Amino acid sequence: EPVSARRDAASYRVAKFVRRHRLGVAAGGITAVALAVGLTTTLWQAQEARRQRVQAEGLIEFMLGDLRKKLQPVGRLDVLDAVGEKTLAYYAAQDTDQLDAASLGRRARALHLIGEIHEKRGRLDDASAAFQQASDTTARLLQQAPTDGQRVFDHAQSVFWVGYIARRRGHGKEAEAAFRGYGDLAQRLARLDPDNLDWRLETAYAANNLGVLFLETGRAADALVAFKDARRALSALALARPELNFDLAHADGWIAKALEMQGDYESALSAQGAKLELLRLIPDAARNRDVQRLIANAHSDASSLHMARGQMAQASGEADKALREFDSLLKLDPANRLWLDDAGFARLRAAEIKLTLGRKEDAVALLETASKDMGPWTPADGSAGPRRTRLIGLLLAQRARVELAGGPASPRASLKAFVASAAPPGSSGLLVDAELARVVAAVELLLGDLLARDGLRQTAVGHWEAVARRLRPLAVRGDAHLLTLLARAEVRLGRVSEARALARQIESSQYRHPDHAVLVQELAHGTGAGQQVIQPRR
Repeated sequence: EPVSARRDAASYRVAKFVRRHRLGVAAGGITAVALAVGLTTTLWQAQEARRQRVQAEGLIEFMLGDLRKKLQPVGRLDVLDAVGEKTLAYYAAQDTDQLDAASLGRRARALHLIGEIHEKRGRLDDASAAFQQASDTTARLLQQAPTDGQRVFDHAQSVFWVGYIARRRGHGKEAEAAFRGYGDLAQRLARLDPDNLDWRLETAYAANNLGVLFLETGRAADALVAFKDARRALSALALARPELNFDLAHADGWIAKALEMQGDYESALSAQGAKLELLRLIPDAARNRDVQRLIANAHSDASSLHMARGQMAQASGEADKALREFDSLLKLDPANRLWLDDAGFARLRAAEIKLTLGRKEDAVALLETASKDMGPWTPADGSAGPRRTRLIGLLLAQRARVELAGGPASPRASLKAFVASAAPPGSSGLLVDAELARVVAAVELLLGDLLARDGLRQTAVGHWEAVARRLRPLAVRGDAHLLTLLARAEVRLGRVSEARALARQIESSQYRHPDHAVLVQELAHGTGAGQQVIQPRR
């Protein structure tokens, strides 16, 4: 009889195969199950490792971010030192090639936060290393997605911080390269999405940062170009965002600074006037604390410009306006560190004006208030940034001027400590911050004057020589403030012909600061290191 066969099917063939090869199929089945279990376990372990990594990195971000916000106001960032060290060790052990975009992003943010903490504590070398690692990480992310605007933005921020720390460390070329890189990335953002006003705003910030660097390094003409570029970018954006008039006013303030460094004090005063007009047009300006702070600073800066022109009545009037504005602000928030430092600069400028006008008691009172408002400080505070260092130096300089005018004594040790920390022996003396260079030179010149009056003329000569040595390379900048200090050092050292040449250069400028009148008086008497120093006119 014919065989009764079922229809051929895959299940039939598999069943026949299993019956014929029972042992082989059993062994293969065990192996397959083992492989499946192993793969499942491996996947679970990988997922668990990823979950633990995400949790760990989230905890790192919390401790470096949220916890830092609680510790910073009370001055306890040192608590995070161990966290920072552990974090750096954790990331150093990672193979970045094996990290996904999310982990790379967390890594960049953590390194950035570590950099900020180091910067706040004055540990600039450590901050530089952290920010560079963050920049390397954001660069890797950008390389993976070159048209992703957010990644361009994140990398731009990292590059900015690399430049900022380089500037703080005095590495001008490195800072300029980074800031130019930041500018290129900002332009790239603007091209990616021209309708994104926040990204277009980055181009203005990039130009402004370059301007500040140029200003600090004595490149006033380059600074003015950069600040005007920033202002143009802001003007276009302010049409759509009126609140950017605040930033526009800031730009006018920086333009005024660049014009001042070029010796064009009248144009600088006009720029300060434009700044004040913009600020007063901002809605609810009278109750906006940030606006009021800028108005107070504008009056203080105007007082300095008038003093540079020798217009003492106008200088005194603007200084008084600034003090009234700051006193009103500080009633609202007496512990605001930024406002206190701003008010400190205003008080020290006002003290110099009052002393020049013969109001010594008023000057002394302003110095006492400024010192109290500064909080705890030391002349050789290594963690102080350039701005805080200038503030300390100005206070010490004004105290020395008061003593030379017959007021309370100024501790010589404080003056020496400040000079030693701000311009240590063996340094080139080419301080990155031109304004800081001026302050350090003024303090050391006055220290020499006090020591000469104490009868320590040889020691005084050493300080005057240091002033001249530090300022001669800066004379090419044409800054009349610096030229006057240099000329006064030269006349004390008996190099009267060199001092006269500098005085002729100053005479051709708009600079008529009271220090210029003192220089003219010193030259008339031919005052040298071996003669009695002519005291500032009271």
